[in-house]
Amino acid sequence: MHLDKILKNIISLTVGNILNLLLNFFSIVLTARYLDVNLFGDFSYLIAIIGILSKFIDMGLNPIIFRDTSKNPGDHSFMNSAIILKLSSFIVFVVMFNAAALIFSFSNAEILLSNILCVGIIFSAKYQNFRDVLEVPFKVDLKMHFPMLFNLIDNLLLLVLVLLMPVLNGGIFYFVFAYTFSNLPGFLFLLFMLGKKYGYRFRPELSQAKEIIKQALPLYGYSLLMVVYQQADIILLKYFKDSYATGIFSGAVRLSFPLYIFPTALIATIFPSISKNMGLNEKQNTSVMSLGIKVVILFSFFVALFVTFKSEEIVTMILGGSYRLSSKPLVFLLWSQVFIFISFMINDYLTAYKMQKWNFIYAALMVVINLGITLMLIMDLSYVAPAVSKIISGFAGLSFIFYITRKIKLNFTLSFIKIAVWGVSSAAVFYLLAYLSLPLYIILSPVFFVAVIIGLRYFSGEEIRKLLSLFKINLSSRWLSSL
Repeated sequence: MHLDKILKNIISLTVGNILNLLLNFFSIVLTARYLDVNLFGDFSYLIAIIGILSKFIDMGLNPIIFRDTSKNPGDHSFMNSAIILKLSSFIVFVVMFNAAALIFSFSNAEILLSNILCVGIIFSAKYQNFRDVLEVPFKVDLKMHFPMLFNLIDNLLLLVLVLLMPVLNGGIFYFVFAYTFSNLPGFLFLLFMLGKKYGYRFRPELSQAKEIIKQALPLYGYSLLMVVYQQADIILLKYFKDSYATGIFSGAVRLSFPLYIFPTALIATIFPSISKNMGLNEKQNTSVMSLGIKVVILFSFFVALFVTFKSEEIVTMILGGSYRLSSKPLVFLLWSQVFIFISFMINDYLTAYKMQKWNFIYAALMVVINLGITLMLIMDLSYVAPAVSKIISGFAGLSFIFYITRKIKLNFTLSFIKIAVWGVSSAAVFYLLAYLSLPLYIILSPVFFVAVIIGLRYFSGEEIRKLLSLFKINLSSRWLSSL
């Protein structure tokens, strides 16, 4: 695989995800300010329900389609079979959802808003469902700049529509319409480019249905359990507490959740290479995964440290004073992501080696611990309870997944002592910097963080060489050997 192609894909994913993250971030932040905390909590409650419903429809097919299409790039039968299966489940589950909504006495407004959001499952990139299947040829070909551009169009349109909210006196109905149908242009562009560049034409077929269902069943359970893990606590807060507590916790979730794009982008770049190297170059796979895990640790640790010591000021600056209480759950959520992001990397590694059954067990463990602790603490800790349960369950899940990799001999070349020393040193630096004003803290903390990385030699010379080679930066072997 040519380095220039990898480089272009990394740049496309990184720049595209950053731009989309910023646009979506500003849209949600402005919406949280325009709607009060209670209405924002109601919106988050509905999104949580539809998010879980979308995973019932997803069936865990996407990673299998990605893996098998990586091996047979010109074969579209996997995609066609997946789309038919998903459309069938979409119809079934939407009917079941509406029946359940009537049984559980949802208000007419909640039913209408929920059905509008359901439509978005088909053409929205936010749910990683149908649209994620259509992006597979671009992922395999390492040309993600097309899907990133189309996502950018969607998020830009959403931001414009959100900016018009105060002008048009738009409320929650207006925002739900904007949130859903702003994704339609990008979906249509994706279909057009898919046909033009890869000759893809959708044909109803189920030739690969039996095989992909067999392979996907463990991942179906995994993906479903993971969305329950991510969204069920919002539903529990709404049920056991109120819209205000839901809104406060949702503010923290909305600030932390976009960070998931980083491990997702990294996995999307290295996954095809790992799939092709299986049985041919296992040493290379181990090296790539070890470096990927270290990069993920670096990113998630920096964000968690950065927010921890100035959480209240940062939340108030972004969401406004009415969401000041979101700062405490935000800190717990960010630290839980350190564990969760590492687990995500390893789970996809297991998928590449057709060991996805362990992903299901991992997800089941996470859900049981998370929901159990949340139910025990929610009456006393309210919106902080699900955040506390996230960090405990995240650590337990990572411990389990490391145990499994040792058991099946998928080991990584990681120096945990070296990482721990670097982590403690970084935390001490951020603690001292926290005495500065927020503007100085924002400016200086990344500088000192990089200094600690270099000073403690977080990356080896070989790892630096691999990272820099992606960007075609060459340094002398003499300089690298000194690291």
